[in-house]
Amino acid sequence: MFNKSTSSKDLTKDQEERVKKLKEGFAADSANGPAFERRPNTGAQATVDTQRKPETTTIASDAHIVGDLTGASHLVIKGQIEGNITGQVIELSSGGRHKGDISATSIEIQGHLEGNITADKVTLLENSTVQGNINYGSLAMESGATVIGQLVKQS
Repeated sequence: MFNKSTSSKDLTKDQEERVKKLKEGFAADSANGPAFERRPNTGAQATVDTQRKPETTTIASDAHIVGDLTGASHLVIKGQIEGNITGQVIELSSGGRHKGDISATSIEIQGHLEGNITADKVTLLENSTVQGNINYGSLAMESGATVIGQLVKQS
């Protein structure tokens, strides 16, 4: 059944016409040269962009999470989290509440935090509240921000 080869006798008239056109096309292409030319190696190489944009994780305003979060490249907290957070860029939005310690490269607080902060860069926006110690490399604090704790400059 599968070993039967197709001969021109087995083809319909329409199929024979298609095969003939294909053969003519191949003959014309080969007369014009190979379809694919081998080009000399110029030493140029393709490059792959290995830098990825950091992914943003958003905790929605109606969410309440209990547990530690680690490895967040960019975390936006609009809801509530109870637990320690370790990441790169952390934003606590105006309606956001966090109870636990935060360790990150950059932290921006606009909401309410009960816990300690350790970060290279800390920004406390107007109406933010931090109840805990802040260990920072650089600190920006807007008028109206509240800190109930100690500020410790990292060396």
